[in-house]
Amino acid sequence: MSIYATMWSLHFPVDEGYCFADEPGANGCNCIDIYAQGVPAHIDYTGPGWDEWLPAPVEDTDGNMRAVFICGPKTRKVTERNGQEYVNALVVLSGAEYDCITFRDLFNRITDAIEEANKPERLRQEIVELQDELADIESAESPVTDPASKKEEPNG
Repeated sequence: MSIYATMWSLHFPVDEGYCFADEPGANGCNCIDIYAQGVPAHIDYTGPGWDEWLPAPVEDTDGNMRAVFICGPKTRKVTERNGQEYVNALVVLSGAEYDCITFRDLFNRITDAIEEANKPERLRQEIVELQDELADIESAESPVTDPASKKEEPNG
């Protein structure tokens, strides 16, 4: 079960060279889907595996949010530490920050995050991280041989 509530989704304009852009729309604009995932205030988990990435719990009043994660096509969820953790959300805000931010400021923060995520050196880093994850998965799937169970071949 997810702790998140999808709050909204936008078709966000990006530069032509953006590697995860959808097909150009009718107006020739390259776009990606950006969405907001809110953690409602009633989610009050704390402690190891939660405190490292999730803002502190808040009083639950009138459907307020504890945190808001702005995500895009390259946002991944699930870490070794916690299955609910976003690895690389574009923007992370506490619920109070989200309540106070203007649309213009949020738009600018999202735009800056998209540009940062699309830099060649950042893309190379993500490829290396994905290759490492794949290697970990492949090693976990390979049969494990217990060295003590190997029988020595007689010489000769």
